[in-house]
Amino acid sequence: MPLSKSSHPARVHSNTALFCFELGDDDVARLDALDRAKAGAISWNPVDIE
Repeated sequence: MPLSKSSHPARVHSNTALFCFELGDDDVARLDALDRAKAGAISWNPVDIE
């Protein structure tokens, strides 16, 4: 986890509050639906050498 470089307590709290959330089942399902497997890959995978 990156450390905040701010010295203001309110900003430090705000920066760490970023991680205080939960995804519901519907949100996770929507994210999973975005998966396009290899067709959506944006980089070369050395495991897939033919």
